[in-house]
Amino acid sequence: ACFLDVLLRRLGSMFSNSFRVNTLVTGIFARMAGYTDPRQHAFFLDPRLSDALPPGTPTLLRTLEKLSADGAVRLSKLPRCAARLREARATLNAPGGARADEEMDDMEEKKVARFLRGMIVLREFLQELQAVVAAKKQCCQAWGLLGVTRPG
Repeated sequence: ACFLDVLLRRLGSMFSNSFRVNTLVTGIFARMAGYTDPRQHAFFLDPRLSDALPPGTPTLLRTLEKLSADGAVRLSKLPRCAARLREARATLNAPGGARADEEMDDMEEKKVARFLRGMIVLREFLQELQAVVAAKKQCCQAWGLLGVTRPG
């Protein structure tokens, strides 16, 4: 539980983490969400679990919902947000771009760069989780697992 708490806290601070930390944390969650154990699937990807737990109990879905909402608000207040997101993505794709914010002297620009990179990682992570859910659903349908136990 302590390990998961640390990961959820790191994920929750995505907009102030470095690109490296964000990709490591989201990579760990993506691997764990991909496991076929039904309990793990429920813990990471089933919204009914978040609804059943007491308010304030950290879960992956609650953390992602909060990040998405916070990110949308911050983006709406950021001048030229679409252009700046494109520039941030282009910088990440350039050689050495993942470390570009570490070399910035202006702390405010560094915060904005980390936020934009966090938004990019968040979007990619959500797409990855969506693919995991779709793949699991397809496998369940192929195996007839929707209400039936897996053969053999």
